[in-house]
Amino acid sequence: MNEAGKNISSLLLGQRFKTFVVGRRAYTVYSPSIKVICRAIGEFADIDIPEQGTLADMVRAVPGCSQKILRGIACLVAGNADGWEEVRDRIAGELEEGTPGEINGALNACVSLIQGSDFFACAALAMSVARMAATPR
Repeated sequence: MNEAGKNISSLLLGQRFKTFVVGRRAYTVYSPSIKVICRAIGEFADIDIPEQGTLADMVRAVPGCSQKILRGIACLVAGNADGWEEVRDRIAGELEEGTPGEINGALNACVSLIQGSDFFACAALAMSVARMAATPR
């Protein structure tokens, strides 16, 4: 079975998930839907760290950035839950108890479930179908 087939079958069987620990609490994040990915990206897009700033400028930016990072991770953990906004806010509050290393591990776990190869395989298939439809017989 090719890699895309393995990814699809494991996704359908619910086998694509990661568990991470933050602040002595375990969280499980499942392979997110496109809608959930967009929610998380919306949070991550608001992160603003000065590229040419001083170290003091970067340190001052940390509180605002960390809240956006925590909310983005919480979006991915909450998934498509009913009342996802409340779930996201609750989880983000709990994640505040974590160390920077734990938060880094959580973000890495979440990002590892978002595989670009799945999107590229879909795009390639869609382009192939479009070419077949456009080719005169």
